[in-house]
Amino acid sequence: MVDPEKTLWHSVVWNRLALPKHNFIAWLYAKERLLTKDRLIKHGLLIDGTCDICSSSNETREHLFFLCPFSNRCLQGLGEWLGVDIPDHDTLDWCRRLKMKSLMKKQLMIAAILALYYQVWWTRNKCRLEMMLPHPQSVIGQIQQLIRSVGNRRLWSVKHRVDSVWCTKVGISLQ
Repeated sequence: MVDPEKTLWHSVVWNRLALPKHNFIAWLYAKERLLTKDRLIKHGLLIDGTCDICSSSNETREHLFFLCPFSNRCLQGLGEWLGVDIPDHDTLDWCRRLKMKSLMKKQLMIAAILALYYQVWWTRNKCRLEMMLPHPQSVIGQIQQLIRSVGNRRLWSVKHRVDSVWCTKVGISLQ
């Protein structure tokens, strides 16, 4: 039997506005199945456990997505762009608990968080394989472009002036 406490993340992870590859990485994150270095070491691989992005700490799931200076700057920048305070831990639970009048705004924010998970994982792999680290602002720019694209393709019914102001602020056109 499935423990309901362990599957509370499903409504966030399977957000319909996120790209499938973003859903998949978030699903692996939620299930604690991403092959971070600490997990690889537990499975017997003899590798250096240091984070490839910052080289200042061991690579764990928590470090990679929240404590690493790179991902933390990306998370802060994304929060500034969206106009919300995103916690630097357990963002899936934060997304699940978002209370908003607007389903559109909530879904777009969740899609942005899932895109960030994917971008951090992609950056980690890029650093590991090619030793290239993008600037956090370029990662945020890619996420902004994606969310604007998704937001602009949808036909939204904006019922609250606050939502139309927010859409204008983040660059989503409501036509």
